[in-house]
Formats: sequence, C-alpha cells, structure tokens
Amino acid sequence: MKNLLKISAICMALFAFIFTACQKDEIASAENSSNALSGKEKVSEKSDVSIMAIIDLGLPGGPDTVDAEGNVFVNRDITLTAGNTYILHNYFRIQSGFSITIESGVHVEGARTGDSAGDLVASALVIERGAQIFAEGNVNEPIVFTSNKSSKFPGDWGGMVILGNAPVNIEADPTVPGTSNGVGAIEGLPTPNNTGLYGGNDPADNSGILRYVRIEYAGDIIGPANELNGLTLGGVGSGTTLEYIQVSFGLDDGYEFFGGTVNGKYLVANRNGDDDFDTDLGYSGKLQFGLSVRDQNGSWLADFPLNGNETNGDDDQNIPGNTNFTRAQLSNFTFIGPFVNNCSGVVNGNYSSGVYFRDDSDEDIFNSVIIGFPNGIRINDAGAANFNTTSSLVANMIDVRNTTIIVPPSAQSSPSRATLADNTGANFDSAFFTPALNNDIRTAIGCTGDNIVPGVNMAGVSGLNPNAWRGINNLQPDARPINNSGGLIGSASFTGLSGFDVVTYRGAFAPGVPSWLDGWTDWTF
Repeated sequence: MKNLLKISAICMALFAFIFTACQKDEIASAENSSNALSGKEKVSEKSDVSIMAIIDLGLPGGPDTVDAEGNVFVNRDITLTAGNTYILHNYFRIQSGFSITIESGVHVEGARTGDSAGDLVASALVIERGAQIFAEGNVNEPIVFTSNKSSKFPGDWGGMVILGNAPVNIEADPTVPGTSNGVGAIEGLPTPNNTGLYGGNDPADNSGILRYVRIEYAGDIIGPANELNGLTLGGVGSGTTLEYIQVSFGLDDGYEFFGGTVNGKYLVANRNGDDDFDTDLGYSGKLQFGLSVRDQNGSWLADFPLNGNETNGDDDQNIPGNTNFTRAQLSNFTFIGPFVNNCSGVVNGNYSSGVYFRDDSDEDIFNSVIIGFPNGIRINDAGAANFNTTSSLVANMIDVRNTTIIVPPSAQSSPSRATLADNTGANFDSAFFTPALNNDIRTAIGCTGDNIVPGVNMAGVSGLNPNAWRGINNLQPDARPINNSGGLIGSASFTGLSGFDVVTYRGAFAPGVPSWLDGWTDWTF
C-alpha cells in the first residue's frame, strides 16, 4: 500500500513537471513569435497567454509580398490587438476586398527609409479602393499612429492614405495605367497593378471608420506636388466615418481631401508643416467642429502660402463639360493663427491666411472663427468674382456666412487684414460685411499680457479664453468663448443648410461645457 502511494506521488509530480515545462515552452514560443525580429508577423491571433508584444508589419520575409519599391500587398483581413505595439514598415497596402481592424488603445509606430535593411520607403498605411479600415478608439483609449523614433520630428514616417470610389474632378493621365476622367493616381505612392487609384461613381462608398484616432509626425515630401500628408483622403465616400481625429506635427498638410464626399466631425490639426485642411479636386463633403492650431516658426514649416485651410477648385482639369469644382462645406471651425494673444514669438514670413480660396473653388464657410492670421480670408482672381453676397445660398459660388475674423494688432502683423482679393491687392471687406451674410470683423489694437483685456487684445475683442493659444506651448488649448464680447455666442445660423448639427455658437467649441478635446488629444512635442 505504501509502495502504491509512493508510485502515485511520483506520477503526480512527473505530470506536474511536464505540464509546467509545456506551459513555459508555450510562453517562450509566443514571445518569440511576437518579437517578429526576423520579419515574421503575428498580427490578429489572440492566444490564451496574454503577452504585450512589439510586432513588425510589412518587412520582407513576412506573410505579405513586398516588392522592390516597398509596396506591401496585404491580401487578407487583419486585426491589430489591444496591448501590442506595431511597427509599420514600407507602404502597407490593404487590398480591395480586405480590411484592417484596429482595437482601441493600439499604438502603431511608423518607420522611415533605411531604419533597417528592410525599410525601403517611408512607411504608410494605405487603404486601397474597395478595402476598409475599422479603427475605433474611445475617449480614454485612442488609437495612436506615431513615429518609432525616441526623439520624434515631423516627417518621421509617411502617414495614412484612404482611397475610395466616390466622384473626383480629375482627368486621365495617359502615363499612368488605370486612370481615366474621374479616376486618378494618388500623389505620394507608386501604382503597381492598378493600386493607388482613387475616384469612381459611388458617392456613398464606405471605406470604414476612423474614430478617436491620433496621427503624429507623419508626412513625406517625394517631390513638387508629390507628398504624403498626415491623413490623405482620395475619392472617399460619405459612407465612411471620420470623427474625433487629431493630426499633429505633419511635414505637409494635416488633412488633404482629393475629391470625394466623405463627411467629418471633431477634427483637429495641430502645428502641421503646410495647410491644416486642404480641399481639392471636387471635394464636396461636410466638415463640422474643426480646430486648426498653427506653429509660429517651426523649421518644418513649408513655403508660402501657409494657411489654416486652402481650397482649390482645380479648374485646370480639362474634362469636357465638367463643372464639378470643389464644393466643400465647413461649419463651426476655429482657425488659430501664428500671431498670439500676448504678441510674443517670431512668426514665419510665409504665412498667408486663415482660409485661402484658389482656382475657382466654391467651398463654403459657416459659423466659424478665424483669428491671428496676416489675412483672415484670401481669394484669388477667379474666386473674388465668385463671392456670393445674395441672401440665399448659391451652389456654384463661395458662401461665407455667420463667420468672425479677429485681426491681430498692427504692431504684431503688418499688414494685417481681414480679407484680401488677389486681383486687386485690396480687401473685400464691404462684400464680406454684406448684411445678409451676418459676418463680423473685430480688430485687436494692442498686446497686454495673457489675460482678456476688453477691446484691446485678441482675447478681449473675441471673447475667447486666453488659453486658446496654449497649443504652441505644448499644452491643450481652450478655445471656448468665456464671454460674448466678440458676439460668438447665440449668433450661429443653419438656414438653408442640411447635414450639420444645429448649434447656437460660432467656432468649434460650446461655451460653458467640457471641451470635446478632453481625454483623447495630445499636445506635447
């Protein structure tokens, strides 16, 4: 009996030893596969063993084909799992018919050309026509796309590109296979096997969801008019969701809309190198609640003209019978320029305007605030003759209504103007002031510290919180109106508009309630 008990005890100990050894082997195996230093990728698998890992995406030798130009052809559905950090390499291109799902809290860090032998180009996440992205963070766990460098800087990686099948005002390029009138090749990317194309005939095309997402230190300048932006949107349709997105410290534009019909809300552009919001090639979506914060004189800033919003009608697209110029509608934007409330700092001489209308653009601006730019609104030759001053909205004209321009003091910006028409070199304040438009111009006359000084500094004439300018100091700005000295509260109007949330205030932020920036945005450099 004692021998039997001894044998039983030995067997039980042996079983425990074998089970423990197997567990250790499982953990070691999972860790080895997660490290992916050999280029093999563990992407969507969720094992029973919870391990936080650093996982490479897009290196040669992984599960996706990589060609000599750095194009990574992803012909599978993948999920990036919370708790892991992913290193993005090369042009990681989700192909038509497939999707990428990114869980809340995931960090994706972009690599640059030459970071390793396998980094052939600056990394970018590309959602091709017919593919989809589902990146849904939340206010406490945003999804973050950033640089993989310990010391981060604008242009550390390429950015995000989403391509869709919505209408675009572009003519065929005979040098690029697959293009036609209405279908173009996106700038900044090669087009192997008819990838990199955008545009089509489906205004309601759905490329997925971006919600509570930050994109930082992106942008790549390949050549003149050939760049990757923080977020590039080509022919993206209105079935796509863009909400609560922050693009910061990009080397080129923050957001660039190449045609398409996609709508967006709660969009932040923070200290990007070129324009914060750039609308081109017949873009006709609606954007509401947007914040643009400009840097004063960062070394990454682009050449003249620097703007909060640049809109291009692209009337040089010679498509027979085409009248599909840019007709975006923006409401409740706050554009905070490089001139600050206390007049401190040196401002780059390449700054132009809060909003610049070019090439016969028909974009509309409603219920917005433009503050601290050399020119509040600038219009080129074609646009100046196309500024609507009638009481009704006109589809093929520029409508700017219920919008306030705050002009910095002349001691800080000279010249400083509310409006400028390129064709005359003079302002068009009288047209802007047409009573039916309900626009307003307020001019600061001095600089007296960081506080509100009624009737004197920009905070005093606008009623905005003096902390509206904190973004340039790596702190979250507070651009809520705290009094009505600038007439921003109770002066919005949505008459004749559709597709917008109806609110009573001008600018991006409601007075007296928490800011929608809280919790998910980041302002540190």
